[in-house]
Amino acid sequence: MEVTFHGALSPLRRVGASCTRAAEQCSFRPAVRSYSKAEICNKATARLWRFSIRPPMEVGMPPLASADPKMMSLQHLLKHGREATQRWRIQHPAFWRAFFERLGELKDQVNVREAIQVLEISATLRLVDLELVNASVETLLTAEDEDLLDLPQRDLAEAAEALAVIRPEAMNVVLRVLATRAHRLRAAQFSKVVSLASQAKSSESHHLADAFCRALVERQDASSQDLTLAAETTAQLVPKALYRLEPSPCGLELLFQHAARRVQSFTRLKLERLVAAAEMCGKTQALQRLQQRLEEVP
Repeated sequence: MEVTFHGALSPLRRVGASCTRAAEQCSFRPAVRSYSKAEICNKATARLWRFSIRPPMEVGMPPLASADPKMMSLQHLLKHGREATQRWRIQHPAFWRAFFERLGELKDQVNVREAIQVLEISATLRLVDLELVNASVETLLTAEDEDLLDLPQRDLAEAAEALAVIRPEAMNVVLRVLATRAHRLRAAQFSKVVSLASQAKSSESHHLADAFCRALVERQDASSQDLTLAAETTAQLVPKALYRLEPSPCGLELLFQHAARRVQSFTRLKLERLVAAAEMCGKTQALQRLQQRLEEVP
């Protein structure tokens, strides 16, 4: 690309201190032209400058785009894939073809935790190796209970989210283990997992939701926001027959009772959300008590 300037000053003087990196790479040369004597004497005559811009071939490419997976270890490869999906959201077929080719060479080294990472990566991609993804699912489903119990709740939650996309019917094994870790889950994390389990119509939704509601009540210092979110998420399971209110008192009923005792820590808006959640469960004592409390709040 060639650009011609008309002016009394050269482009370098005009740009001055604001020269960019691209401008520094430009080559400047005066245009070859013969001038008449009249033109030379004319002070208004402008000097003509011509320069060409040669932009670099690649701009803003992340370093991992040029990395070669062929020599990576399994841990390095999975870190490479997670950065590509979570930070850069790469979908380029050639990139992932090389990733899965290397993963196929290392598939015998994949354990339960690494299988979860493979599923987490694959759940965001349009192009995957189905054989390797199915092998990762089977590794998770056939794992010993001790191996699953040793996993942190964050990994279990990520596994549930990935299975909801890849194979929803396989979520039960992860939800069953998460129910034993319900006291360590954050409310937002619980809400996301249960919502996905609800879409998959998982029968284990009841056990996870009930355990989390009971854990919040036992915690005593749970925030009103967490209580409200847990109540809304669990109550949405009732119309879908994924949460049972019997035998009484269930975890959701205990949560409503706990909220009624702590009504002073709730704003009117949150109380209205609690009442709406209780209404989804039918005419219960908890609903009547919350309605009475709501009438007392100005």
